Amino acid sequence: MKKFLFLILIIPSLIECAAQNRVDLGLSVYWSDVNYGAENEYDPGEAVWWGDLSNSGDLSIWEQREPFSIASTKLDIIRDRWGDKWRMPTREEIQELIDNCQIDIIRNDDDMIIAAKFTADNGNYIIIPAGGAVDQKHRDDPTQSICVWSGTFNEKYKRVDFMLCDPNHAPHIRQASPGRYQFCVRPVRNYDIW
Repeated sequence: MKKFLFLILIIPSLIECAAQNRVDLGLSVYWSDVNYGAENEYDPGEAVWWGDLSNSGDLSIWEQREPFSIASTKLDIIRDRWGDKWRMPTREEIQELIDNCQIDIIRNDDDMIIAAKFTADNGNYIIIPAGGAVDQKHRDDPTQSICVWSGTFNEKYKRVDFMLCDPNHAPHIRQASPGRYQFCVRPVRNYDIW
């Protein structure tokens, strides 16, 4: 009787990362073509807790110490799930995206925000879909705002920086409490990493 041993090794971060493409917008980093957890550019993907790799809402780490910037650290959910090549964007990288791209807000027939298209001087673009925010006090309408976490903790405001685009405002940087909201993430990767 012959004995066979089958070994199946699944590495989630490699599987999730394999489907993502990088987009060169001529900025300091590549941007992913989709949000974390998304299947296409109009899918908002998975809303995540800032700094909680399990995404369960357990933010006890912040009860033990003051929050800090997590981009590229062990608390960066993108680095954890997609591997060392990808990470959360910093506040500066989100601001660079806003400042250096033409931004077109895409709306449906009811004038509700569907997405924002960021087009670079080189003609390349990314579309960041409306996904709204999951707010523990009340839920926002997911079709009315675009909220994307940065990996940057803002020392001045003692909150986390994120990008907001809502019906009354063009994309801009705001601050939010990490224990109250879940937002989407648009991953980035450095140019020197292939």
